[in-house]
Amino acid sequence: MKNFRDQLTAADIVVATKSDRWSDDDRQLLQAWQQQHLGDRQLVESAWGNIDPALLCQPALTDRAVPDAKHHHHASRPQGLAALKLEGSARWRRALNEGQGYASCGWIFDGDTVFDTIPALEWARLAPVDRVKGVLRTPDGLVNINRQGDDFFMETRTTTPPDSRIELIHYQPVNWNVLQTTLLKIRLD
Repeated sequence: MKNFRDQLTAADIVVATKSDRWSDDDRQLLQAWQQQHLGDRQLVESAWGNIDPALLCQPALTDRAVPDAKHHHHASRPQGLAALKLEGSARWRRALNEGQGYASCGWIFDGDTVFDTIPALEWARLAPVDRVKGVLRTPDGLVNINRQGDDFFMETRTTTPPDSRIELIHYQPVNWNVLQTTLLKIRLD
């Protein structure tokens, strides 16, 4: 639950999913939360898993402080996708994270990095992990990837995102280096 609250606190855009399944009570609870916590952020409702990838191209709002849990005593630092910011002239970066029974590995690539579409989709489809999610720059724009188990969703758009990001999530750590080696080979630049 803490992770969920932290994500809501840090988000520039809040995507309320599965609106096709909401009851009237769910809508009232969301409206109450929105009035109390949303502030200057955008709320987007999503039905049937349809989320516009162009939302990823919107400029970021100022960084929001994520409150530490009352009993955390170590210094807080971003983890997972939140830690994926390129510094200096770095072309790409990787971040590892473990928590809540899962391990993840995510990458960010600069705006000049372009991926070969078909090999990128095959890499995401065949990766030996529970979940893959990301947005990659391709020669034709962007490809949005969301895979959970055998359920694979992908969408292409002619818009180009400011960078490429992809994250793999699994119930235990896997050989991230092997997956990374393959991912790096499908860059076109």
